[in-house]
Amino acid sequence: MGFVLAALMAVSAYIYPTLQEKLQYAGPDDQIAVLVHLSDKPDFEGKRGMAYRDYVNYLKTFAENSQRTILAELNSKYSGKISDLKTYWIFNGFYMKATKDVIYYLAGRNDVEYIIDDQIIRLSMATPSKEEIPAEKAIEWNVLRVKADSCWLAGYDGTGIIIAHMDTGVDPNHPALSGKWLGSPYWYDAVAGQSSPYDDQGHGTHTMGTILGSDGLGPFTDDIGIAPGAKYVSCKIFDSQGYTYLSWIHNGFQAIADWKAQGVNIVASSNSWGSTDVTNTEFWQDVINWRNLDIVPVFAAGNNGPNAGTINTPGSFPTA
Repeated sequence: MGFVLAALMAVSAYIYPTLQEKLQYAGPDDQIAVLVHLSDKPDFEGKRGMAYRDYVNYLKTFAENSQRTILAELNSKYSGKISDLKTYWIFNGFYMKATKDVIYYLAGRNDVEYIIDDQIIRLSMATPSKEEIPAEKAIEWNVLRVKADSCWLAGYDGTGIIIAHMDTGVDPNHPALSGKWLGSPYWYDAVAGQSSPYDDQGHGTHTMGTILGSDGLGPFTDDIGIAPGAKYVSCKIFDSQGYTYLSWIHNGFQAIADWKAQGVNIVASSNSWGSTDVTNTEFWQDVINWRNLDIVPVFAAGNNGPNAGTINTPGSFPTA
């Protein structure tokens, strides 16, 4: 107990409450997966409007320079007490597994803003409707509701548009999605590292279908998507049970930003997920960087309304 109290007194960075609890019960050799956010921030406002490649290169250089000292000191003082270290530039910080004394050492540094445990986020699953859909129905109600079919008649069906997607993956062979993946290498799997798109849960295929499934005015029977002419790139960040980690989500944010810098004209990204921790700002920098790359970040508000303070994060961010 004395060690814990002394360590807390030395803390200058914010330790997230869920991490504080884990630290309290961790043994001296137990390693805890954490994300470390540094106090130093890029010039988000001043660098807005740069060419996309130049902006991402700026973020990479900024993060490398900012993290150099702290990473060198970790390596020299605690190399045997840390593992799986991964640096990020989509936010200025890094992921690692470390013992409690390393985490308290980091929390005592004035160049660390906060440390959070690598928390789990679970998809909020929808309950399928029991309403029978007539077999002859050609255009689904969601398309008619927003009059997307009228846009198709006017020549606007998403052709030429690329949409990004962070979910459970996508089944590229689904009849409504056939031929719509932009192709290799524009797929990233944070869960299993597979090189080709797949969906072992189903949620991502569902959301992608809502976005761009079917063929609009073409011969396909059931038109389920709003922008059937669009193509997609995708990041699998949820596993087959609908779970993800904060670090997997950051990986997805970073992959999509990198694709934009490489010349893929991603105009928006679908994120049908969120955290019920409504004050959590873990993805604040990620979302700002997407906005500065002209990627519109679309997030689920969640299914917990209608009371105040029930919108999920990052959906509640003013930048989302």
